[in-house]
Amino acid sequence: MLVHFVVETLPVRRLVDRRGAFLQAAELVRYGFKGAYQRDSLAVDAIVAFLEQYVADERALLQDDHECREALFAILDVFVRAGWERARRLTYGLDDIFR
Repeated sequence: MLVHFVVETLPVRRLVDRRGAFLQAAELVRYGFKGAYQRDSLAVDAIVAFLEQYVADERALLQDDHECREALFAILDVFVRAGWERARRLTYGLDDIFR
């Protein structure tokens, strides 16, 4: 799926445009939803790893930028609703960054 190939480029884009890469991830997940991207194990692996990096390294961006925070919740919601345990675990761990 084309969406996944673009998702795989996001970690590199993050080096140049942290905010833009994150918001693009949300757009890709929204777009990929139509083709059931969220049901693909490669998708959850790539997206959750990407989100984990942001939670670890870009905490301030997620705390201070309302649009990025909403994008984070939207992305996780898609993968949690698809039943992915890995996304659910990440959701439960978000308490730490919003304290």
